Amino acid sequence: MIFASQYTLTLTPVTETRYREETRTIYFYDELGTLYSYTYTVQVPYEYYILNVYLVNHTIENAAVFRLTAEQYEMYLVYMETKGNKPELFT
Repeated sequence: MIFASQYTLTLTPVTETRYREETRTIYFYDELGTLYSYTYTVQVPYEYYILNVYLVNHTIENAAVFRLTAEQYEMYLVYMETKGNKPELFT
């Protein structure tokens, strides 16, 4: 619940049609039985998938404001001011 209120995750799938060039060869015989070949290139469509990810962090304090009671929020502010007696964690 706290995680959900702290972060907003937006996923936007995008599908693009892209083209690649392929080389193709046709083989054929003439009426005398001579083998010929003809090579050509074509543009072949394919789908290209992209997932755009957008994550917004609203900070833990923002999440705490809406979830804590007034007394709990005061305690939270004291912990933040004193750095919970662990200043090395809050650099």
